[in-house]
Amino acid sequence: MKPMPLMPRTILSCLLLAAAGYAGAAEEGGSVLVVHQTYNVTRVNKDGECKDVRQVLYMTKDGIRIDEFDGTGSSETPSETTLINLKTETVVRIVQEDGARMKITQSFFDRRLRMDEMKNKAEEDIKAHPKGKGRDELERFHRAILAPKKDLRLARDETEAKAFEGARVPATVVTDKEIKDRPAIRAWLNPKVELPYDSAEVLYLLQLTGKGTKFFLEEHKDEFRFLPMEMEMRLPAGGYLHTRVTQVERRPRADVTTSLRQQMGANADFDNDYLVVSAKIEEKPVRVPPVPNTTSATTVDPD
Repeated sequence: MKPMPLMPRTILSCLLLAAAGYAGAAEEGGSVLVVHQTYNVTRVNKDGECKDVRQVLYMTKDGIRIDEFDGTGSSETPSETTLINLKTETVVRIVQEDGARMKITQSFFDRRLRMDEMKNKAEEDIKAHPKGKGRDELERFHRAILAPKKDLRLARDETEAKAFEGARVPATVVTDKEIKDRPAIRAWLNPKVELPYDSAEVLYLLQLTGKGTKFFLEEHKDEFRFLPMEMEMRLPAGGYLHTRVTQVERRPRADVTTSLRQQMGANADFDNDYLVVSAKIEEKPVRVPPVPNTTSATTVDPD
């Protein structure tokens, strides 16, 4: 059976992978939605690299913290942490390097420039490749970052419904007219759990969607507001992502900060808030692409 077009305000919502807080109530009393999930990436580059980890995500309207555990170190210590602070408009990655923690800090503006650079490089690679099967494969590989909003459609597949929170949830799909054998996004969204922030922007800053998909998600903001209990999506860097939620809980913000400080060691990772990084962690330089004369800090929908 073919997916049927979605009616307005159906349960689709973002897939932030990263996901969400209970509608409104998640912010009452300064609480944090804590989501545990598996996170699997296959063929993220042309060498066929794979990634299979578990994540714990902490979310409020102020931002999201993603702790990643790869199983090679202590089960209590993240191998990598990503912080998206919506107040300071910064993205910070904390990584292990030679036994020490290093932080990589970028502004939202720099992060968007990086995504533009990836898109431009993909277009150049395709243009330089001779027409034929090889070029077609290259276009398919880069499709997630190049797909324009106008080529995407919203649909729902009742034949792939799954049970979450005691409710039957159909698969919500974002189809791409140029790649018909696999949707750009397939997600099973929990209608009881909502995202506390702009999911399209966060997904873009996490480099999980291209700009065209970001604009598409913004256009369907009412649908893209729920926690994806399971999700599959095509990635801008090539390959596919699969996530599956294993636990959802809501905890007081003060308790989250206290437990994380105990987990990482006092002031080892952040100061008085789980989104604020301690200055004592050494900063790792990151190359920032040059700013074009016409570039603005605000992305503009080309469609």
